[in-house]
Amino acid sequence: MKNKSKLNKTLLINQNNCNFTDNSATYGGAVVFSDVGNVTNCNFTDNSATYGGAVVFSDVGNVTNCNFTNNNADYGGAIYIFSGSVENCNFTNNSARYGGAVCFYDVGNVTNCNFTNNSARYGGAVCFYDVGNVTNCNFTDNEATYYGGAIWMYSGNVENCNFTDIMRLLVLQFTSTVHTPLKLFPILVF
Repeated sequence: MKNKSKLNKTLLINQNNCNFTDNSATYGGAVVFSDVGNVTNCNFTDNSATYGGAVVFSDVGNVTNCNFTNNNADYGGAIYIFSGSVENCNFTNNSARYGGAVCFYDVGNVTNCNFTNNSARYGGAVCFYDVGNVTNCNFTDNEATYYGGAIWMYSGNVENCNFTDIMRLLVLQFTSTVHTPLKLFPILVF
């Protein structure tokens, strides 16, 4: 194993065209990236963990053209990611305490994804602890026990998204752009 602090290089790991079913761990039920990584054209079903039911990215991560079904965790039912992007993915029946499908610790982007029947206490489908951008996504039958039936974020933008049958306790409606208030409380988007 190379000591990356001495080499001062970033290790890039890729997972392509894989299927992961019935795996479990504390971090990343199926896959853990301790450095920068990409996941493309993969399927994740019935995986579980404390962090990232299917995948954990400890650094920047990119997920493209993947399907996540019936995964669960405390943080990020399918994906727990430090920062990065999730594009052209489908999330169905995933659950967590924070981010039923995806939980971003830092800045993140979600584009062209479908979220169906995901659930969490905060962010039924997606949770951003920092700045988030969600564009061209569909949210159907997602639910949060407390806040953000579809999305819970500290600040960011939500553009060109469709929301159908979202269950939430507190209702806040934003049509296209979410603006940060006094930063006393997280922005809650359904």
